[in-house]
Amino acid sequence: DLVLQEICLDILYTFMVKSPVLEDKMKRKVNVFFHLLRLLSEHPEVHNIQARTMRLLVRLVDSDQTRAQISHLKHWRHLLDSVMSAIKHFYQDAELLCNSLMIVTLILKGNSDLQTYMAEKYIHRIMLLFKSASQHPDAGKLLFCVLWQTAHSEQARPLMALPIVNLVLEHLTQWHADSSIICDCFCLLEKLCLYDKFSDILVDKDVVMRSLLPEMMS
Repeated sequence: DLVLQEICLDILYTFMVKSPVLEDKMKRKVNVFFHLLRLLSEHPEVHNIQARTMRLLVRLVDSDQTRAQISHLKHWRHLLDSVMSAIKHFYQDAELLCNSLMIVTLILKGNSDLQTYMAEKYIHRIMLLFKSASQHPDAGKLLFCVLWQTAHSEQARPLMALPIVNLVLEHLTQWHADSSIICDCFCLLEKLCLYDKFSDILVDKDVVMRSLLPEMMS
């Protein structure tokens, strides 16, 4: 009964928000995490279930307690796959999009194996998300957070380098009035400079960069 599940998820979320003690207990019970993960997997196209589940998961995974209890990479991959599957159905929902990207950012942090997996499987989908994120500034900021975390993996950088440069070049003039996004762009490019062949990609794009920079800096 999906309606009953929605009500239960709303009750859980209210308890978490209103009661720090209960929230702490939920973060210590790993079965809560796995139940929410199952809901994501079973109902990828049911908006109300996805939105409520994501909202709860953000609070759970934004916790060292929860992350410490989930030790196997396969569980984090399962969560990442489920979240990315949900995103593709709800590009236009700002709250769901932001919560999804927040979950991805949190679980990528400090997990180089998951960062590499993210780059291998989802880097091009993340690029496509920027088109939807242009309508939602908060989502755009979170997309940079996802890319920033992914770029911490040495194995991920070669997979990301060319798509990221193309992304920045495509959107640079569109973003040039937003100093925060421009800073995000350059921080990301700086992180990718740790990849030894990244300079070759930049040289190849040098003419385009030179033509865009004056307009961006004005």
